Amino acid sequence: MKKLFVFVVLSLCTLSCSDKLTESKVEKLVNECLSKRPSYGKNTIKTGKVNFLSKEAVATYEKLQSKGLLTIEEKPPVERYSFKYHLITLSDKAKPFVLESDKNTNNTTVNTIRLYTRKIDKIGSIQEIPSMNMAEVSVTYKKDDKTPFYDLIENDKTDFITKKIRLKKTENNGWVYCE
Repeated sequence: MKKLFVFVVLSLCTLSCSDKLTESKVEKLVNECLSKRPSYGKNTIKTGKVNFLSKEAVATYEKLQSKGLLTIEEKPPVERYSFKYHLITLSDKAKPFVLESDKNTNNTTVNTIRLYTRKIDKIGSIQEIPSMNMAEVSVTYKKDDKTPFYDLIENDKTDFITKKIRLKKTENNGWVYCE
């Protein structure tokens, strides 16, 4: 009985210390990475003085205005050689969903908007490449925590996204992702 117990303990230690990449290891690594740096579905919205908006873009901005996320106002040309433009402002309701804002030279700001947050749904195929000390893994993410912008400006309305990610194998830390 003692021999069996020692054998089981040794087997468990060997398996847990193994460098074999499993679905649970990948899921743990990706979740650790997502807790440090969340992954989002994104799109951009221009604000400020915006020139040359297409009819489709104006219609989208008007839908966003009807949801209380921004205001859009058409302005006539000011000078002889100027063009009409739209003055667009994000509302306070929209500001929590802005990830980044980049000011352009023409009084226009390009705002990166969060549409949803990616959460792991399942781990697919795992392909280890020993010669390169890496692995390629197929991960399916669920679109979670959808924002009010999602329904109006997201093109892909499916609930899942599958991405290929690469994990690196290091001598000291074993398998790593997101470092």
